[in-house]
Amino acid sequence: MRGLLLFLSFFIILTSCKNTTVEKPDNLIEEDKMINILYDVSVLEAIKLTNPKSLETRKINSNKYIYQKYKIDSLQFAKSDLY
Repeated sequence: MRGLLLFLSFFIILTSCKNTTVEKPDNLIEEDKMINILYDVSVLEAIKLTNPKSLETRKINSNKYIYQKYKIDSLQFAKSDLY
């Protein structure tokens, strides 16, 4: 039983350590700009959690606001965030 556990542990360790990396996207958002975007996203999420009606009454769509403010699209943001 102990040998089986040792073998399974060793097998899991070997199979979980793959060198798969995410490729750099063509239209990567620069680091400083991405920091500002993530900061704004976190502030908007905090507003949603503390006072959900505040964004609704002002008719603010947080995703659309971020995309317009930083002149990016959702695909570019998703790929840069994943990278």
